[in-house]
Amino acid sequence: MIKYGPELFWYPSGRVAAGIPIRVTNMPGGELSTVFDAGGLPIRNPVLTGSDGKLTFWAEPGAYMLEMNGVSIPITLSGGESGTGAPRWVHTQTEPAATWVIDHDLNTYPSVTLVDPDGNDLGRTEVDYPSTDRVVITWGGPISGVAILRG
Repeated sequence: MIKYGPELFWYPSGRVAAGIPIRVTNMPGGELSTVFDAGGLPIRNPVLTGSDGKLTFWAEPGAYMLEMNGVSIPITLSGGESGTGAPRWVHTQTEPAATWVIDHDLNTYPSVTLVDPDGNDLGRTEVDYPSTDRVVITWGGPISGVAILRG
């Protein structure tokens, strides 16, 4: 994960833009991106600037667009500061499925955190480790969400 910010946003009047929603989208495509807090948990997107007008989030390396109030700002996250506690592997299950098969390259049996796209805990379910590079998560029925693996 790569850290973005803290970046200060302000209005043309010079007033700090506190609490404004900023959409973080993938480029190309324009879909909302999965973004994270410093602890590696997904956070709601659009992301709100803080009371000080600063925006900070973590995301996978890549090209993004920040969109707010009709203004678009392209950014690229590469290199830079990695977040403390940032996830080692993130699997986003966009299509609901009763079984998620996650192949990763951590070469270990990672801990697994399961959340919905808004970062809410999905609770406990069956997690199997057929190998040090595969995790299989089984639900009672089809579900979508995010699995965060830490080695």
